[in-house]
Amino acid sequence: MIGTCADFQLLILINEPEDQKLNDMPSGTYQAAYSVAQFCAAHGFTNVMFYKLMKQGRGPRIMKVGTRTLISVEAAADWRRTMEDGAEVIEPRRSGVRSSRCVDGAPDTGERLPTTRKQAVAAGDIGGAE
Repeated sequence: MIGTCADFQLLILINEPEDQKLNDMPSGTYQAAYSVAQFCAAHGFTNVMFYKLMKQGRGPRIMKVGTRTLISVEAAADWRRTMEDGAEVIEPRRSGVRSSRCVDGAPDTGERLPTTRKQAVAAGDIGGAE
């Protein structure tokens, strides 16, 4: 029995090298899963970072198909939401203003720090030239 055109396209996808699979998909075909390399490329980090996240329990849900590790599109979306929810918002620092994370553990008073030696001498923080 001769296969249909769809069967032939599926066979081509299965036999392509890993980095080309699902990238040049026939029009009208839906990408349902990422390989690890595709997932990393799509999210802007390396395979090493992917496996580091997995080891920490912070990676996406995966599925094994034979020897391949795949991440479904839904699992990728869920992972992104989880990462966004757990992200820490860091406010930008303004020059010359103490951070709320003082080194000595003292609370932030909001006072401006001297930015030049002359200002430090005038504030009495350091001794003047004699």
